Amino acid sequence: MKINERLLFTLYILGALCVLLGMLGKLQHWQNAPGIMFIGFLISAFFIVLAILEIHQSTKINYQEKIFWTIAMIFFSTLAGIYYLLKARKEIL
Repeated sequence: MKINERLLFTLYILGALCVLLGMLGKLQHWQNAPGIMFIGFLISAFFIVLAILEIHQSTKINYQEKIFWTIAMIFFSTLAGIYYLLKARKEIL
């Protein structure tokens, strides 16, 4: 299942912007900052789940690479996500 590339980019950027805006709001003691940050985390989690599903359904990479990408997406989602979107997605799919 190939997911729309535009959707993945949108989820990644929107999630990152909401998290950053929420962090700025926490520093500035805005009242709704935790809610904005929580929405950003939910959007980012949705991106991670979609990316992992897409990786695990690929037939071009082996099982060890799929495990590597899963661990990278879970623990280093910011860096792994942008690398996946900009470079690795074309090779994996």
